[in-house]
Amino acid sequence: MAEYKQKLLFRDDQNHELLGRSITSVWAFSYLLKNSVNPITGRFKISISIEAAIGVDDDGLPHEIFEESYYGEVFKWSDKGWLPCFASRRGKNIFVEDFENELVDKFRCFTTGQTYEEEYVKLPKPPPIPKPSNSKKNKIPKIDIHSKAKDIAKKHTKRNFDFL
Repeated sequence: MAEYKQKLLFRDDQNHELLGRSITSVWAFSYLLKNSVNPITGRFKISISIEAAIGVDDDGLPHEIFEESYYGEVFKWSDKGWLPCFASRRGKNIFVEDFENELVDKFRCFTTGQTYEEEYVKLPKPPPIPKPSNSKKNKIPKIDIHSKAKDIAKKHTKRNFDFL
């Protein structure tokens, strides 16, 4: 099976009152194919924008945040610069770290060619049940332990009745 590794290099988190919050993280990855010696290495970048829907009161002043909207883009570094891979949008309130981890997992799937399935955990297969083999080959012979013990005791016990 191929081996995939990744490491966070740095993260930049900016918060602007009018523009919202933006988070950019740059990652390194290494992907070793099954029969290969040299891994494929590279960099990818995740950009997340968080925008808030703000309500306005009668005077036109902002007063309440209704819902946050998350928009994330993933880019891969090449000799021509950052190339866009894919984008994702989330409308429900989730943690930024969870959304970023989701995009990191999707990039891993994008790179390795594996499928991405949310809320799915693949359980390991149970070991196979061994089939009974030929009972005549594996049959343990029964031995009468008591008679064997008596024979051994007779051999090692010297009866000396000279004292009588």
